[in-house]
Amino acid sequence: MSTTRRRRTKEEAREEILTAAAKRLLDAGPDALRIADVAADVGMTHPTLLHHVGSRDELLQDATAHLMQRTAARTLEAMRRAGSEQELDGFVRESLEAFRDRGRTRAVAWLALTGRLGATSKPPWQPFIAAAHAARQRRLAARARGHGRSLAASAALSPEAASSMNVPEADLGETRNTLVLAFLAVFALELIGDSVLADAGLGTDAGAPDRFLGWFASLLDKTLA
Repeated sequence: MSTTRRRRTKEEAREEILTAAAKRLLDAGPDALRIADVAADVGMTHPTLLHHVGSRDELLQDATAHLMQRTAARTLEAMRRAGSEQELDGFVRESLEAFRDRGRTRAVAWLALTGRLGATSKPPWQPFIAAAHAARQRRLAARARGHGRSLAASAALSPEAASSMNVPEADLGETRNTLVLAFLAVFALELIGDSVLADAGLGTDAGAPDRFLGWFASLLDKTLA
């Protein structure tokens, strides 16, 4: 197969390489990632691509980091939008779905098993924790305002007192633990979920993981209430 070459900056070339490698990871997992295939995808020769990425293992590591950053951006946006009951419920479900991808999950597992995960560039947890906690706090504030209006309407509380009601503070440790639980659960679901769900009597059909995820999302939603 002939390779079509075109001029691009080092940054452009690297971005194209990582995007192409990430797509192959998503489609078929780390075992299917081949330097020659990625080179053909981006119109480079094999030696040129190696010049940019170093080795197949380095490409796999960097492509996995690229995927994690992309997923992080999508999930963080959902977290920052969440505020109302409906929005927070949507955030929980959208966040869980964003983590669901067998190719990416296997790549992360490969990095962990080979001792490379610690050296891989990963999205920081703090923005996720802050966004999720802020969403919880907005939900609590909305509930407090609604409760205050109900009391004022029933004359049990004056409008002035209702508007000055204290909003309870969400537990930050609970927010942190809930996010870690969500990540670990979905990670395991993509790796061994089919077998575990079948052994537990929760189904062997293609819809079993989705049913479990729906139940788990409801559980997280109650925890974040």
